[in-house]
Amino acid sequence: MVVLAAKAYGLSAIDLVCSHYQDLEVLREECEEGRKLGFDAKQIIHPAQISTIQQAFSPSEKDIERAKKVLEQYELVVKEGKGAYGLGGDPTTKSTMIDAPMILQAKRMLAKARAYNLP
Repeated sequence: MVVLAAKAYGLSAIDLVCSHYQDLEVLREECEEGRKLGFDAKQIIHPAQISTIQQAFSPSEKDIERAKKVLEQYELVVKEGKGAYGLGGDPTTKSTMIDAPMILQAKRMLAKARAYNLP
C-alpha cells in the first residue's frame, strides 16, 4: 500500500530501516525484496549501509538499456501514429506491449540513472 500511495502522488517510496545494521547480507536481501516490491530506496541507521543500499536501488545496465530501447522505439511509432507497440529487437521481449505507463517508467528509470551519474 505504501508503494501504491507514493506512486499515485508522484512520491518516492522509501522502505523501512534494516535493524540488522552490521549484517550487510541481510540488508542486501531486504533491499532486493524492497526493490521488487517497488520501493525506490531504503532508510539507513549506519553509514556502512549506504553503499549496499545505493548499489541495490541504482539502475542496472540492463535497466538503462531497456529504458533507452523503449524510448527510442517510442519515437519511431509516434511518427507512425501508433499508441502502443511491441518492444522489438530481442526475441524475449518482442511480445512485451509498450504503452504510456511503460514510457513514463522508462523516463523515470533514465532520470534515476542520471541522478546516480550512470551512463
